[in-house]
Amino acid sequence: MNNSLKDKIITSINKNDTRSVDEIRSQLNNEQNAIVKQLNDITEPKVREFLIDQYSKIHALSDALYRFKHLSINGLNNDVYKEAQNVNNILADLAENVTYRWVTEPNACESCRAMNGNIYYSAADIPDKPHPNCKCKIEINKQNTSNTFYLNANAYSDKTQPDLNEINKMKSKIDKLDSEAGKQIKQIDELEKLVKEIERKVNMNALPLQERNAFEKVKKIIKKEKEDLTRIKTNNNSFYKVINNLTSFKDKINTIVEDYKEALGKSIQYSAEQYMIHNATKYLIDWVGRKFAKSENMPEAWEIYKVASPNYKYNPEYLQKNAYIYNSIQDINNQKLEKDIRERLSLETRKQDCKVVIFKPDSSLAQAVMRDRDFLSFLLNNLNELKKKKTLPDQKIEFTSGDMYNVFHGALIKNIQLHDNGSITMRIEDLYNFNPNRTSARGRIGERLQNEGKLINFYIIVLIEIKK
Repeated sequence: MNNSLKDKIITSINKNDTRSVDEIRSQLNNEQNAIVKQLNDITEPKVREFLIDQYSKIHALSDALYRFKHLSINGLNNDVYKEAQNVNNILADLAENVTYRWVTEPNACESCRAMNGNIYYSAADIPDKPHPNCKCKIEINKQNTSNTFYLNANAYSDKTQPDLNEINKMKSKIDKLDSEAGKQIKQIDELEKLVKEIERKVNMNALPLQERNAFEKVKKIIKKEKEDLTRIKTNNNSFYKVINNLTSFKDKINTIVEDYKEALGKSIQYSAEQYMIHNATKYLIDWVGRKFAKSENMPEAWEIYKVASPNYKYNPEYLQKNAYIYNSIQDINNQKLEKDIRERLSLETRKQDCKVVIFKPDSSLAQAVMRDRDFLSFLLNNLNELKKKKTLPDQKIEFTSGDMYNVFHGALIKNIQLHDNGSITMRIEDLYNFNPNRTSARGRIGERLQNEGKLINFYIIVLIEIKK
């Protein structure tokens, strides 16, 4: 990433200024496109791994800036500051000094020789290879540096949160005013009692007109004073409620923030999924898939994915260790099984032939199946019936989670038998295929790669043997 773009990002987050975020994200998108373009030409594994890692970091930076902008627009400064720190951390991680050096192969053409040793400071600056089958390489030189950027916390002072000390002072003042109004109302009540006592004992009609008018005037003053004081107490009570509610304002804001974060997270996740479904290269999907399989402990799902992948040469080491491989259905030399496979293949894909992979009972996939809770549940539910009849009809099994869900999801269990020596054998069968109209991102990504010829269909048979 060039220094001018880094400086622009640092300026934005230090000023809590979102006006240039869209322009910055557009430039970051250009950086990602440049990396994807380079991946089409570069074959060196270490360089590819580095570029894919850079792509991922730039993607994370763009997402963080998106969240930074929308949180700032909504005035959620505490959360904007946290996102600014996130941007700062990603930027520091990206800021190591990196140069790209053009290395020309011996006997290269004149154009390539002219570029030998050229240094580039961004993947976007690396020129296209000048001709097909160019053997020149790009050498990456990294210099780890300590990159920390000053983040101005004052730009994120939170104006939305009330000062609880000030609020409590206001509440104390209202309490005093309310208490004083209450005392005055009691005095007014005493005056009202006195007025009624006078009216009961004195014949008002016998008094001179001037005195009667003065008495009526006092009554009106007392009435108005009580109404005013009562109104003050009511207003005090209402105002007290408003002030009191401010003390819980922080909790309400936090709830709003969490709801917003959740909605924003779903929006970002949806955008990321849509990108992976429609635009991500096979290399990026492979990289994400490998990371995901490792983090979620799904080794067999990853290995099976590689079996379907031409760019992994169909995972020969894994297959040689674990399975028997048949390049055509007819090679398995079992008419009934051939018929079953062809019918399912034709129904789901309209194809007539595919590779068949039969996993041995001691394969890592067979062992993973026997550890799966859905398989163990199936076994326990059918064990008594199997003991009685020694065999069970073919049936379906649903794997609902984890590694086996991503290998099979739904599969058929066939040829279930209990032998005289107490061992149990069976076959688990499934077609590796991504049917149309799936709703999950994984399914839709698989469907696209399958349609593009970047994943193949093959039939899986796992031989299961449970010894006594």
